[in-house]
Amino acid sequence: MKMWDIRKPTEAVFTWEELVNLSSKTAITISPNEKMLLTGTSVRQGYGHGFITGFSTVNGEKLCEIPISKTSVIALTWHHQLNQIFVGSADAKITVLYDPELSQNGAMRSITRQEKRKVSESAHSGYFNGSNVFNHSELEDELLKVREDRAKNGG
Repeated sequence: MKMWDIRKPTEAVFTWEELVNLSSKTAITISPNEKMLLTGTSVRQGYGHGFITGFSTVNGEKLCEIPISKTSVIALTWHHQLNQIFVGSADAKITVLYDPELSQNGAMRSITRQEKRKVSESAHSGYFNGSNVFNHSELEDELLKVREDRAKNGG
């Protein structure tokens, strides 16, 4: 992977070698303060982990390597307002990296949301108790039977 300065297109500012990449669609992303560059690494299925690898844009130093999935890391986005990193893997899983002290929205909203309440049994009492599900034609037949029963019983 190479980082370029568009003012000097003849030579790369930094070059990072030995980043395993088996996909031409592997993304890179940059931090909100533009001091860190992240990329994903690839792995053949069953031979290790796909990593997020971070590099300094100031001095080119390798800052971190985080195992994410047993498959390749393909998509990366560092959301600048939420300050959260969204990672997509080749196994169709999405991982969100965040700091619980710095993040207010995004992934934090789903974590703090209360679980939906279950409907009480009394709400399902009556003719349609949750187990009686009809399609349109069955419903007409059922209503016809109810009317015939009422007519027979005098109700």
